[in-house]
Amino acid sequence: LEILKDCNFQVELEHKIQFCIDCNLLIILDRASEDLEIIRSERKRNSESLDSLLKGVSSQIFQAGAIDRPLITKRRSRMCVGIRASHRHLLPDGVILNVSGSGATYFMEPKEAIELNNMEVKLSNSEKAEEIAILSLLTSEIAESEIEIRYLLDRILEVDLAFARAAYAQWMNGVCPIITS
Repeated sequence: LEILKDCNFQVELEHKIQFCIDCNLLIILDRASEDLEIIRSERKRNSESLDSLLKGVSSQIFQAGAIDRPLITKRRSRMCVGIRASHRHLLPDGVILNVSGSGATYFMEPKEAIELNNMEVKLSNSEKAEEIAILSLLTSEIAESEIEIRYLLDRILEVDLAFARAAYAQWMNGVCPIITS
């Protein structure tokens, strides 16, 4: 205890990191910043709207016999629906994002989904930028505490070495020597 008495255990910094990051899942939590919480909330709403729209479009395409089963997928970072090439007229003004290897299936972004996909890309980029800002802030706070953290680490190593010596002495059935003149 004497060895550790002058140490700053960085409890406040630890609490701040735990508030911002789930260390088990290795994710930045929504509560890490007000902006991140807002961005993720908007992104969730936008994603649900996009998903609902694409499910409806995909269901209509399926009912028209333009695909074997409703298909929603992601191509070029954008959500889209699958449709037989011969039925692409069912999505007028839709954007072809990709074509299957055989050329039989087009992956198209319906016109109604373009703005929602644009918003998804924008919100995704904003979320990444905010996460980087949060991590940068935490990193700078850790860097400011570098000297205290290194001092603490050295003291912990000292204590660990003392315990290791004690455990080794106990294992050997050692006794404390008495030194006399």
